[in-house]
Formats: sequence, C-alpha cells, structure tokens
Amino acid sequence: MGYLAHRTIVCTTWCKESIKKAHDKSISVFIDPDNPNRKLVSEILDTGMNSTCSFFIAPDGSKEGWAMSDLYDEKRASFIEWIHSNDPNFHLDYVEVRFGGDQPDKSKIESTNYN
Repeated sequence: MGYLAHRTIVCTTWCKESIKKAHDKSISVFIDPDNPNRKLVSEILDTGMNSTCSFFIAPDGSKEGWAMSDLYDEKRASFIEWIHSNDPNFHLDYVEVRFGGDQPDKSKIESTNYN
C-alpha cells in the first residue's frame, strides 16, 4: 500500500554550458535500462529571451513506499548532490517540488540559486 506524491525537479539557467552539463547528467541518472520507453527528462527548452533555458525531470509515477519510488528518491537526491558538487563556474537554478497526489496538503518546495 502507498500513496501518490508527485516529485519533480526543474532546472533553469542562462549558461548554455551549465544547462547542457546538467541535462546530460540527468539523462544518465534517470535512464531506465529495463524500460527505454520510460523517459522522465524533458528536452532543453529555450525561452528565446535573456539566454534562459530550462528542462525538467518528471515525477516517477510510483506510490510512496514502493521500491520504484524509493529508487527514484535516491536518483533525485543523487542528482541534487551532483548539482551542489559543481565548481563556482557552474550556474544553475533548480527547484524540487512535491505536490498533488493523494496528499496535496503536504506539498513542499525546495530550491537553490547557483548564479
């Protein structure tokens, strides 16, 4: 038994090198070799203004307490730890959001600015 709690990460920056590096890393972290149709990482989206680009990592769709949910909790934590481990020339803003699902009153936002 479990409950749904959608969790996503949105990454944004003006720095093309940083967004490419973060996007490549997210693909390597969130790939599912057992299910190539499972794609959680969006393409890089370019706003066409102030060099701002973004991508997001979609919710995994699993219920809390299930093995898949635990695995993707670890993947999100690993990706965020990787963001924090970069050098000062790495420019990336991100937000991790928990929302909706079976307990929308437990929504949560965590963000960091690395510009």
